[in-house]
Amino acid sequence: CLCTSITNEGELEETILFKNLLKSVNIERSTENNPYLANEKYLKIKDLEKLEEFIIDKKPKVIIVPSESKEALGLVEDIKRIIQKIEKDHNLNNIGVE
Repeated sequence: CLCTSITNEGELEETILFKNLLKSVNIERSTENNPYLANEKYLKIKDLEKLEEFIIDKKPKVIIVPSESKEALGLVEDIKRIIQKIEKDHNLNNIGVE
């Protein structure tokens, strides 16, 4: 999964690769009895933290997920949770997620 920042002038600013962002692991569910799922959950959480830092740094006006797959819909929910946290913790304006 790639995350790209585009300037107001339409220029490519930065692109980051997230290898574990689309994993279907539920980060809120316990994985203590399954080492494989625990590792998958850890990797996804690390990518979500990296995405959160990217959003804080770039302060986007909108975030677009260009797909309607099950994984993409899960990603939209993850991003909405991140946005709610950022808006609360960093007093940022409302960021649209499409």
